[in-house]
Amino acid sequence: MGPDVPLLNEYKQEFFWKRFPQTVLGGPRFKLGYCAPPYVYVNQAVLFLTPWLFGGIGTLLCQLQLLQELHAAVLSGMLMFTAAAGVQALAFYAARKSGTVERLGAPNILVDEEEVEFTNCVSPETLRFIAPGKRFGLNVVLHTIISGVLCGFGTWYVFLGRLTSLYGSIGVSLVVFVLSWVTLCIAEYSLIVNTATETATFQAQDTYEITPLTRPLYIFIFIAVDLANRFSNPVPELQLACQTLHVLFLFLPLLWALGALPPLDALLFWGMEQVLVFGMGGSPMSSNVRLLLMFAVSTGITVCNYFIPSALGSLAPGSHFLGRFQDRMVWIMILERGYGYCTVNIKGLELQETSCHTVEARRVDEVFEAAFERPERLGFTQGFNLHWGNALTPCAALAVRAYSDARNVLSGIIDSHENLRKLQDDFMKALIWLLLRYCVQKHRGFLWRGEEVSASGGTKSHSSQFAQTTCNQPFEAVVVESNLSSFRFRQESSSGTSFGDWSDEDDLFGPQPPRRTVALVTAEAQPGHSALQIGASLPGSVEMDSLFENMALSALQPLQPLGLSIGMPAVDKSRNTEVLKESSHLNFSCPQSEIFSLPSGWRTAPLLPSRLLSLRPLFPEQWFRFTLGRFGLAVQEETSADMTKALKEDEVLKELHAKVALSCLILVGAESAFTSPSYIYRLYCGDVPWTEGLDWLSSRKELYQLTLQAFRFSFKLLFDQASLGPMESPEELFSTLEEYERDWYIGLVTEKGWHDSVLQEKPFLFSLGHDLTMGTYTGRVLSLQEQLIQVGRLNGEGVRGQWANLSWELLYATNDDEE
Repeated sequence: MGPDVPLLNEYKQEFFWKRFPQTVLGGPRFKLGYCAPPYVYVNQAVLFLTPWLFGGIGTLLCQLQLLQELHAAVLSGMLMFTAAAGVQALAFYAARKSGTVERLGAPNILVDEEEVEFTNCVSPETLRFIAPGKRFGLNVVLHTIISGVLCGFGTWYVFLGRLTSLYGSIGVSLVVFVLSWVTLCIAEYSLIVNTATETATFQAQDTYEITPLTRPLYIFIFIAVDLANRFSNPVPELQLACQTLHVLFLFLPLLWALGALPPLDALLFWGMEQVLVFGMGGSPMSSNVRLLLMFAVSTGITVCNYFIPSALGSLAPGSHFLGRFQDRMVWIMILERGYGYCTVNIKGLELQETSCHTVEARRVDEVFEAAFERPERLGFTQGFNLHWGNALTPCAALAVRAYSDARNVLSGIIDSHENLRKLQDDFMKALIWLLLRYCVQKHRGFLWRGEEVSASGGTKSHSSQFAQTTCNQPFEAVVVESNLSSFRFRQESSSGTSFGDWSDEDDLFGPQPPRRTVALVTAEAQPGHSALQIGASLPGSVEMDSLFENMALSALQPLQPLGLSIGMPAVDKSRNTEVLKESSHLNFSCPQSEIFSLPSGWRTAPLLPSRLLSLRPLFPEQWFRFTLGRFGLAVQEETSADMTKALKEDEVLKELHAKVALSCLILVGAESAFTSPSYIYRLYCGDVPWTEGLDWLSSRKELYQLTLQAFRFSFKLLFDQASLGPMESPEELFSTLEEYERDWYIGLVTEKGWHDSVLQEKPFLFSLGHDLTMGTYTGRVLSLQEQLIQVGRLNGEGVRGQWANLSWELLYATNDDEE
């Protein structure tokens, strides 16, 4: 075709200029191919401007403050509903007056208009030409209701007061007001009077009269955004969206005429397919019927899955998740996933918090709280997610069985004289309980070995059930480490575990020289001992700096009077010779007492009888008899009141336990009331200050471990009684000690037993610590329970972008500090 050939010939141009204005204005036919009476054009103009007339009435009454905005909008809507009902009644009347009753067929948009002979302004031919009417009664009712609602909300949408508040200018508001009503009139005419021929067409025949709903649908979308802005808290982004959409509202007729906006049926089916494919994981369907069926089924499954816990999404390899638990954050990465297994890499973030870490953690908490506790912060109530660009997407709050970490400052507890005076009595009671429990375990078959030995089976009588709850684990399972126990054991435990590779401090200036504890100093001071190899210190260990370079303060020997040699104080062995001599055979008055007899090596403490006799009032006889009676039930095959009474009245057994318990009390330096928190802390850590006879106690490994465990139990009793109140009865104290033995690990974080207890999922763990910076003592309690861990998915590209940017950041954007 040459350049002189027109795109449209004269006939087509004439047809175009008749059809295109009709499409732009929503249906009025102001240009015909034949001569028509003027009232045809006047009637169409009146019907076109009717919504503006009713909206103007509501606006005027509102501006005169005769009606509120809501009431004025309702009035306009009711007037439009009445007018729409009248138009539909006239169309029905014209159809009845047309002579033969014939079903209105679907209009063919490809044929030219037929000539109509008009007789008067209200003749059936004129009415049918202007308002052809609806083919379905349901559409008559539905479209009439929608027209009233559209006029009411449209009036509210373009109130002059509302436009002035958005733009702050009366002139701009008037321009927007006038042009907005043109858009509303076009949509109303297309809905009620006569449907325009749309440029964007999805189907050749509009069988179900869906096309008239297209233009009102887009207006309702604009109105919905404005209503969200009206009834929500002030949001700058939503305010800006309303200002932009009010301007775009003026150009809707142009967009409809150019076919830029899809029709309702196409938009509906396209949106359903997109949701089915990308939202529900389905596939595109070949027909609309299949699409509707599959969308309904998928929606039902999705709704059901909404109530099923809630929800990490696809665990594809390379996915990253961030978990928030109490004051810690966990980084989770999916390494590999296959049929029936999933390999993950879990990392904890920094152990030492800084100010920037606190800000970051607080921001993460705000995101999770807004998602799981207060969704209105995310903007869901406004219909708009205000944080759509975040790299962290909250997924679920999962119930996980984990340890909760609680730390308390012990000021007012460990330094209280009242509590310290009671600590000595609790220590004696705990030690007596442990000594008797040791005898029961030995009788039941628990031996002092490096591994657990299961108890012998038997019938579950009352006594056997008690034994199982009381003696459910061997004694060696709760061995506490000390600085005076086996040197080789400490060396192997510190080098054999992976804790040596961890440190709470950042080694910015290279490795630090290891500290020397009392065990090393004592070993070096004794002749014949070679230097011990030092392993890496365990994380969380507490040592106090002293004047002796890198030597721990707890490693120093007690000051000795001038003139004495360095080393252990001299012991007058000739003076204590009689003390060491004791018959290995004891004459018990009760046959069952042999079960509760202690090893003969425990009775030979190098202490004068007079010293033990002076401390005899510290031995709690009533508690001993009560505990002996309770443990006696655990070893007797048949419960006998006489046997239990005879066991309690055995004076030889009582004196044996009194001597051993008081000897341990003296040898750990606790014969006087505890008065120093630092001394309590050292004794709890196993750093027992030197006393006369301490070598004898440390050489008897079982008794030494029992003594340290008893002291730790007594301190835990002090902690509980200071927090919850004193023990009201021996039964309560007995059950508490039984609970400590069964459900607690009471020791230090640096000990191997702490690590093993966590792996064994011990219900509770307790540790005593010392904050050198604050100069305070702290108690730490781990409780195993169901905890809510908030998990969010991290954007994979964001994570990879951070790693890719790491080299640039380190080279060109480093800070002055270690951050």
